[in-house]
Amino acid sequence: MGRLTNKVGPLPAWAWAAIPASLYVAYSYYRASQNPSAPIDAGADTSTGDPVADYGINNGSSLPSYGSAPSGSSNLPPVEQPQYTNAKWAQQAVTYLVSQGALPTDAVLVVNAYVLGYPQVVTAAQKALLEKAIKQFGPLPEGGGTIPTVNAPAPKPTPTPTPKPTTPTKPKAPTGVRAVARGKGVVAVAWAPTPTATKYRIIAYRTIVKVFGTETNATTQDIPKLVPGTVYAADVWAGNAKGWSTPTRVTFRAT
Repeated sequence: MGRLTNKVGPLPAWAWAAIPASLYVAYSYYRASQNPSAPIDAGADTSTGDPVADYGINNGSSLPSYGSAPSGSSNLPPVEQPQYTNAKWAQQAVTYLVSQGALPTDAVLVVNAYVLGYPQVVTAAQKALLEKAIKQFGPLPEGGGTIPTVNAPAPKPTPTPTPKPTTPTKPKAPTGVRAVARGKGVVAVAWAPTPTATKYRIIAYRTIVKVFGTETNATTQDIPKLVPGTVYAADVWAGNAKGWSTPTRVTFRAT
């Protein structure tokens, strides 16, 4: 990482104490995410080709300078001390992942997440890169290491299936058809309700001559003007939007 020059001179002790070392790591993330093809080293004109140097893995040898911290006042690691342990493992892991086709930004992010514990949440693809590195080099030789959590997308709500409209079929033939005398020359023909039927048709005959016909929504129908002692037949159909059923016949004698 390139040096960031303090333009106003050395910082006071309280200012050094207020700058956590994690800010340097965050800065690495920022630079890598802004332009993956540009080196982190601000003093270089072109990429070094080394993803460790170019994308933010800092082993402590190039900490940026903000001036000279007073003795004992800084919470930052000294330049000659690694920024974190397991630096060699991290450098190997990033270089390996990039050589395997991983984006340098992804490689650096998951290695830092494993070694430093930040970020704590990564994508499933990024976590797979980390698992690949651990399989290749084993766990951190100096101990530690935090496997980040996968940032699982919120589950999509399950759409409620729209019930398909049932296509009606023709009703079955009426059942329970019967004739009941209702007085001189009048017979009532009745039947049981037929499932899916919305209407009924009834036609009465004397031999083959039609003497009565109508459609109704009821399940009974009077047939008037019959000749007493004469035999008649009545056919009853059940119907709906798909058509008519086969008829059911009843035979009776008028009184």
